[in-house]
Amino acid sequence: MNVPCETFDLSVLTYPQFLKFFFDRPVVGDEKEYDLFHSGIDSFVATDPATVVAHLEAMCRDLSELPSIYSLEQLDQGLWALFGAGIRCGKYLFDCDVNRGARKSCVESMYLPFKDVVARRITDIRESFYWMWWDTILHDFNLSPHEYEY
Repeated sequence: MNVPCETFDLSVLTYPQFLKFFFDRPVVGDEKEYDLFHSGIDSFVATDPATVVAHLEAMCRDLSELPSIYSLEQLDQGLWALFGAGIRCGKYLFDCDVNRGARKSCVESMYLPFKDVVARRITDIRESFYWMWWDTILHDFNLSPHEYEY
């Protein structure tokens, strides 16, 4: 019996919907996080990856303001899902269909969460997504097309 695969196009989300999709969720344990974001969705795509890159950049620029809307736990869980959990939005930073300047600007904006959020935290960042942020980006870089190879 063939079960239809449900594909979710991240690029159809407006920026507020993008934030809500990743951050406006109940906080669950690590073992339930994958199911929380995948409930009924088999795969994530972006028919317009430039939109996802723009949302990522806007999120990085706004991240210091988001704790007024979402809890730190919701933000942490959402960041893990955004860059991991099989969704892997970071891969669009290496998509050659996205303007190089937009990709570069997005990566440069990732400095802001560390300047505006991490530097001001009083808790140990090793207990948060921030500790692994760049590792997840490098993971997507390693999976990128081979024009990035030397």
